[in-house]
Amino acid sequence: MHLIPHSWAHWHILVSLLPSVGLFFALCLYGIGIYTDKDIIKRACLIIFVLIALATVPTYLSGDHSMTALAGNPRFPEGMVNSHFSWSVAALLFMAVTGIVAWLELVRSWNGRPSQNALHLVLGLGLVTLALMMVAGELGWQINHNELRLDPTT
Repeated sequence: MHLIPHSWAHWHILVSLLPSVGLFFALCLYGIGIYTDKDIIKRACLIIFVLIALATVPTYLSGDHSMTALAGNPRFPEGMVNSHFSWSVAALLFMAVTGIVAWLELVRSWNGRPSQNALHLVLGLGLVTLALMMVAGELGWQINHNELRLDPTT
């Protein structure tokens, strides 16, 4: 029964994979859609961006509960936790903006062809969001997995 998370921190690690990994694959598919100029792929990716934006909510909530549960524990330095939280909030905000812009473009182009400017805006926002998620994920990894560092003295 080690597969079922028993704490907020374990839930957070589990649900935090969906937005970051999902965004990576969605951006890859989106790039293919833009390169091949296939509207069906672009629209499918716009829907995926909206779903990923919604999937960041459980990640934020589980992280917030994890911070509360682990507060005061000397094993988890407060500075690292706060840094991870700050980068995560930035990634969450950018993902929310990406999802909103994707949804607006999806609705706007329902009976027509998607705008190239809006598609490129979604692509740029998605890439910035992915970079922020990578930084937040790395900081989160350092918080919980100190035993895997190359230099054991740090």
